[in-house]
Order: sequence, then C-alpha cells, then structure tokens
Amino acid sequence: MKKLIFADDHALFCQGLERLLMDSGQFEIVSKCTTGMEALAEIRRLRPEITLLDISMPDINGIEVLASLRGDGIETPVVILTIHDEPDWMHRAFHFGANGYLLKNDLFEELMLAISTVLDGKRYLSNRISQHQSIDGYNSPLSPREREVLQLISLGLTNRHISEQLEISLKTVDTHSTRLMQKLNLHTTAELARHAVKLGLV
Repeated sequence: MKKLIFADDHALFCQGLERLLMDSGQFEIVSKCTTGMEALAEIRRLRPEITLLDISMPDINGIEVLASLRGDGIETPVVILTIHDEPDWMHRAFHFGANGYLLKNDLFEELMLAISTVLDGKRYLSNRISQHQSIDGYNSPLSPREREVLQLISLGLTNRHISEQLEISLKTVDTHSTRLMQKLNLHTTAELARHAVKLGLV
C-alpha cells in the first residue's frame, strides 16, 4: 500500500475522504493534518509516497507548504485538493511544483485517477478546469465534446467503443478525431494520446 498524508482543516470532509481512501485498500494513511505547518512537518518527517494538500488552511496555506517542500528538495508527489477553481490558484500551484490539481466537488473516481497519474510521473488537472485551461496556461482550443473524445482515445478506446460510450454515431467520432488532429496539428492516435497527457486529461 502507498503511504499517504492528507491535510485539510474541515473535519467532516476529512472523515469522508479518509473512509473512501481506506475502503479503496490502496493506501496507508500515515498522518492527517489540519494546519499548514503541521503538514509541512509531517511530510518532512514521514516522506509519504503521495500527499493530498488543501490550499486554505490555518497559519500557512497549501501553496506555501508546497513551495517550502520544493525549496528543501523534497519531491514527494503532491495533489492539491481544493475548492479554488480560479486559474490563478492552479497556475501558482503548478509553478511551485504541484503534481496534480483537483477540486473538492470532483468525483472520488477522478481523485483515484489523479493519484494514479501522478504516481506514474505525470501531472493531472481537474477535468472541470481543463475544459477551459491547460496546465501551461493557454485557453483550450477544444470543445467539451472534443476533449471527451480525446480523453477516451488516450485511454485506448477504439472509435466504435467511443461511439458506444458517448452514445454518438461512429461517423461523428471519426469527425471529432479528424478535427482534433487538424486543430492540434497532429497526425496519429499516439500523438493525440501524448497531447492528452500534456493537458492532464489522463
């Protein structure tokens, strides 16, 4: 099991998150923190394999915790888990070394995907935010449906399976795939998959 720390000062949220994480059977929660300073000390002491970090906490915020860790050369993967969906917060988090950025109203399944992505050495951005912004800060040229198709392509689904999952015709999927390649100046499915990783879709 992966050793995990999470830091958040909202008791009810923490209780629910802890139960979901424990029920997954994938994590050993080695510390639960309610302040930024406590989180910083515990991460330094325990060096967990993954940390879930809120932004708004007493004393110092999650971005300051993150900046201090990276300044110390501690590369523990950190997923920011927050209510803040403003691009400025997201860009600050990634600037200071966040590996993932998720919203508290995202589904637990997406949190698990984010953790898996981060542990695989990639960055992850909440799908709610990535519909409008990329990690690198550029507005996405893709429509929400095109992003859905791109995500499913990157997961290895065939066009027929994508049409079944999205309940659209095979011809429509083919059209979306063609437009994706034109908009992104890409030429193969493999290139589309790599681009999806860059956007944080997988």
